[in-house]
Amino acid sequence: MRHALLAALCLSLGLCVPLPGQAAPLSPAGDWLDESGAVLCLDGDGAFAILSPHEGSAGRFGLSWSREGDSIVFRSMLSPCAPVDQARMKITELTPTMLAVRGEDGREWRWSKAPAGTVRRLEASLMYLERMALPPEVMVSAALSLDSGKVISSELQRKEGGIPMPVRIHYLASRAENAETANLSAAILTREGALFSTPEAVDVQLDAGTPAPSVRLNRVAANGGEALCPPSEERPSASLTETYWKLTTLAGSPVHVAEGGREAHMVLHEGGKGNGSDGCNGFFMGWESRDGKLSFQPGGGTLMMCGDAAMKQARTFMETLGAVDGWAIDGEELSLLRGGEIVATFRAVAL
Repeated sequence: MRHALLAALCLSLGLCVPLPGQAAPLSPAGDWLDESGAVLCLDGDGAFAILSPHEGSAGRFGLSWSREGDSIVFRSMLSPCAPVDQARMKITELTPTMLAVRGEDGREWRWSKAPAGTVRRLEASLMYLERMALPPEVMVSAALSLDSGKVISSELQRKEGGIPMPVRIHYLASRAENAETANLSAAILTREGALFSTPEAVDVQLDAGTPAPSVRLNRVAANGGEALCPPSEERPSASLTETYWKLTTLAGSPVHVAEGGREAHMVLHEGGKGNGSDGCNGFFMGWESRDGKLSFQPGGGTLMMCGDAAMKQARTFMETLGAVDGWAIDGEELSLLRGGEIVATFRAVAL
């Protein structure tokens, strides 16, 4: 009986020590690779990150994970102003080389063990000189970029406590392009805005054997601009339906309107019908939203010819709609998701 109670306790904490005569249980901690090349990073201390191989791709920010019995609980958020989302996934397969889980909606995800060296981690310590206590909970925004301006990785983390404040940035080795150094920028945020930030990016070594750099932040002047997250009563969420949604980004890249062209947008009507413009041609389509999921069905449209850039952007827009499986609205911003990753964003426009 005592052994059974101990086993239940250690499983709930995900920190099991084998009992006499028992083999050590497998842990899902590690780096896991899916078919698209995205990597799920489950660190042994509960840190969690999602890394996309695509340039300019904006994704969900992983906050933490924990093992609870036969399930993994993931906590993540879409932006500093978005609520924390918690998803419980039942482990359906766990071997030294494979991890598979099933969500509460029945969807399944599978990963294989990522080859050694696929993911790197940069540890840093944030500090400031002012004698100022931080609020009980703050957010840390951190990004790594190359001299060319290419962003290697960006992370958003929730932190408690004071300084020095440790921060860890996960990044794909392939994104670093064999660079020996990178530029680190960071900020400590609250919903009212930035409290401290790096005045300019700090040069850091990417060598895994280099000690964690200490990064000094400067105080951000008060009342320097609008609040990062205006009060919720000032930010009513737009409705998914009967709203003119102007396309603003595709795969993290800004959307451009060709000279003399139409802006890409869509309007989803009640009853599962929708229409809009891909920036070149008008279109109509079907759509369905159920249990937090969103999907689009092919329709039709006009057949005008546009410039190469406009045609390419229009084609990407329509292909993106066909691959969408989820959505989220934060105030006047609509995000379309695929596998939890943001693939397109829109802004509500008053008509």
